[in-house]
Amino acid sequence: YGSDGYADLSIAENVLDIDASMDISLGKKQGVRLDVGYDMAGYSGYFASNVSLLSVSPHYVRNSGLWRFDVGLTVSSVFRGNVMSGMFTDKIQGIYPDISVSLRAGRSLRMYVELDGGSRMNTYSSLLASDRRAGLLYGRGKGLLDMTDERFSAVFGLEGKLGKSFSYVLNGGYADYGNAPLDA
Repeated sequence: YGSDGYADLSIAENVLDIDASMDISLGKKQGVRLDVGYDMAGYSGYFASNVSLLSVSPHYVRNSGLWRFDVGLTVSSVFRGNVMSGMFTDKIQGIYPDISVSLRAGRSLRMYVELDGGSRMNTYSSLLASDRRAGLLYGRGKGLLDMTDERFSAVFGLEGKLGKSFSYVLNGGYADYGNAPLDA
């Protein structure tokens, strides 16, 4: 034991997630918003590596009577340190739609359409959360620790109330993934 190169399969993971949002009103019915996200994962031990994901999303928001428009886009970039075999190597799309349109159809019903996409980091801890039996060599060479790249998604839905104590959300949609490891 030990001569096969797998004697020390320990790994340490450090994760940092920061999200910030700033809204600026341009009057009673419109405004702009800027969302910024930064995710970082650093590994030491058997898989010494690090990666970070920076996303910036500017939006224009307008409320006009029954309609509400939120039009924006998300720009994402991945920064990689030491790239280990099969870890955080896939490319991401980089620019994603971020659009929401809703219509109030009566006092208790809202219909909406959301078009968006984006990247999400799949960390070792998220892999363990989905399968606690996963080990370091689980799926070796398959790129399980990588970005989920949702190129585009569309959701159509209804949200409302029936009476005073029952509310509901009914929606469905479609998503196109460029990369979706186990955590997707």
